[in-house]
Amino acid sequence: MYAIETSFKTFTLDHERKMGHHEWKGYGKPEEIKQFYLDAIALLKSKGYKKWLCDNRNQPTLNQEIQDWARDVFFPTALGAGIKYFAFVEPGKLIPGNTLKKVFNEAAPFQSEYFKSIDEALEWLDLIK
Repeated sequence: MYAIETSFKTFTLDHERKMGHHEWKGYGKPEEIKQFYLDAIALLKSKGYKKWLCDNRNQPTLNQEIQDWARDVFFPTALGAGIKYFAFVEPGKLIPGNTLKKVFNEAAPFQSEYFKSIDEALEWLDLIK
């Protein structure tokens, strides 16, 4: 069961692993994407979870507005909520993957790793206690 479900993305809580997990399904409007992330952060904070699995295999290219918002709002909000670890399953397309890495590597104060599969990402997250 999804904790958050939209036309473009889902977010679930994995209580056993104490983490959140989002999966892209398509593209949403910038304001919808921003609200999705703020809601997901609030859920993780309410549970005290510090890990986030990002299934970005179907992620579209994110425009500059979303990239700037991630740097200016998402990162500080997530950090303030206690989120520390991000495991990214890379997008199947080159451009969204490069954009994701650029935004996260330049501005994010988190420990993050990039993977080709969900299983690899979960193995890494399971090592974090």
